[in-house]
Amino acid sequence: MSSPSQTAAEGQPETVPKPSIKFIARDPRAKLDLRIQVFAQEFLVHSDVLKANSAFFRTFLDSPEKTPAPPSAPFRYEYVSVEDSDGTWGLEVAGKNSGQTKTSTEVKVKGAAKQRDSLVKFVKKRQEIIAFERLLCAIYHKPYILNVWSELERVVRLADFYCAVPAVSDSMDGVLFRSPMLIDMISDKCEEILKMAHKLHHPALFREALVHVVSGRPGCSSNFDDVPDLVRVITDAQVRLNLKRTQVLKETFWAARLDKSINEKVFAALREWNDPSLDWSASVCRNIQTTWPPTFFGGQDDRPSVALKELLANNLALTRYGSEGSVVIEAGVGTYKDKFLCTSIEDHELPWNSAAGDW
Repeated sequence: MSSPSQTAAEGQPETVPKPSIKFIARDPRAKLDLRIQVFAQEFLVHSDVLKANSAFFRTFLDSPEKTPAPPSAPFRYEYVSVEDSDGTWGLEVAGKNSGQTKTSTEVKVKGAAKQRDSLVKFVKKRQEIIAFERLLCAIYHKPYILNVWSELERVVRLADFYCAVPAVSDSMDGVLFRSPMLIDMISDKCEEILKMAHKLHHPALFREALVHVVSGRPGCSSNFDDVPDLVRVITDAQVRLNLKRTQVLKETFWAARLDKSINEKVFAALREWNDPSLDWSASVCRNIQTTWPPTFFGGQDDRPSVALKELLANNLALTRYGSEGSVVIEAGVGTYKDKFLCTSIEDHELPWNSAAGDW
């Protein structure tokens, strides 16, 4: 099997058909009996493998309405992509009207606009071909990588449409290990990735995105209004974070009240940090932990020290697989100076049924 293509080709649309991509089954006796044509790319696969991993193919390959292929046919099943007028596409049984674009009206575009439109469509089709190839890689337990979050989105969308989400979920541990650029994007695209991790039922990716969603962000984004389970999880996590911040505030002032000089130091620091509301940021708490003497708290095992340690904990687990995996990440420092990274969620709190075999 050839490795998944990494980037869309540049320049003019392809005119030469690409070689077929063959997926090899673990059983060498298995026959490639299913041909799938996705735009300009042909995939040769095993129907039994797809049936075992996709409810879509399990349902439709041998549906009563389908006419069986004659014994002389090179493939038992043949499917081609059919594009709708809105740009979406799907697979249909190969036939005389298959492989065409369904349009209600013909739009005439001339000159440069036509060329630009053709190139955009070509790039989008190449992206869909690559996404479908990666879906097949997941089904066949073959390694693949994802360079950006939009590539993950396309694979998850196809997996959902073809009812093969568990197969993609099972492949994600290896994908995350091999995809540092995707790991680097989790922070900026945490809301989108949290939704995809929820769809995939993938604990590690879900926890990583959740830390970023909750860190330093009051309230729950309206982007989650359509997923009540995520609203509940995010709200619960934010409540826990605020309780930890309140505990640090309480323990700090409890320690300060016992010594006038320390009390003055606390309020002097607050004035310096311009934080009269006492709504302490991660950088403020990190400053307390690193610059104030341990004796201020009465020792490393004292309640204020423990409260600070819990609040400033780093629960990001996937960043070590990113492009800067050797960089030490700390809440309240550098890129994360305004972010707490201590959000956590237990297995039984994950918003899906962990025992479900298919979803």
